[in-house]
Amino acid sequence: MSVILDALGAIIIGGLVLIMLVTFTTQIRETAERQMYAVSMATHMERASTRINHLIGLAGLGIEDPKEAVVRADSDVFVFRSYWDFQNDVMGPTSGPPNVLSISLHDSNGAQGKAIEIRQGTDANIDDDPVLEDLGYIFWVDDLNFVYYDIDNAKTTDIATVRAADVRLTFRREGPLAGTRPLTNKLQMKCFLMNTYLQEGT
Repeated sequence: MSVILDALGAIIIGGLVLIMLVTFTTQIRETAERQMYAVSMATHMERASTRINHLIGLAGLGIEDPKEAVVRADSDVFVFRSYWDFQNDVMGPTSGPPNVLSISLHDSNGAQGKAIEIRQGTDANIDDDPVLEDLGYIFWVDDLNFVYYDIDNAKTTDIATVRAADVRLTFRREGPLAGTRPLTNKLQMKCFLMNTYLQEGT
C-alpha cells in the first residue's frame, strides 16, 4: 500500500513540476516577444519623431512672409507651406506655387490601427493630395495632438503667429500573443518652424 501511495505522490509532484515548467516557459516566451515588440515600437517611434520634426522644421522654407507659412493649425491637423519638395527631398523652384504639407491622423483600415498621413500637394485641400512615399504613413498611432506657440513661446491659435508646435503622440500596438496587454507609449516633442522662427527673430 505504501508503494502505491509513494507512486501516486511522485506522479502528483512530477505533474506539478511539469505544470510549473510549462508555465515558466510560456512566461519567458511572452516576455521575450513583448521585449522584441517593445524594441520594434521604440525604433518606429524614433523614426516617426525624426520624420515629423524634419517636416515641421522645414515649414515656411522659401516663403517670404512668415505669416503665410501656416495654412491650418488645428489640434489634430497641421497644414503648412514650404518650397522644399519632401517627396524628392530637394529644394523646389520658388517661381511657382509652394508645396502644401499636411500632418493628420486617419484610420488605416488594417492591422496597424490608426495612422498619421503625411501628404504633399499644391493646395489646401489635403484629402486630395497624395501621401508621401517615404514614410508617408506612420502606423500604430492612437492619438495625435498639436499645441501651437508664437515667437515668444506663448500658446496661440492664430495661424499667422505660429512658430513652434508641441506634438503629442500616443502609440498603441496589440500585444504579441492573443489576450495579452497592448503596448502603449506616449511621446511629446516640441518642433520649431525654423525658417519662420529665424525670419521673425532677426
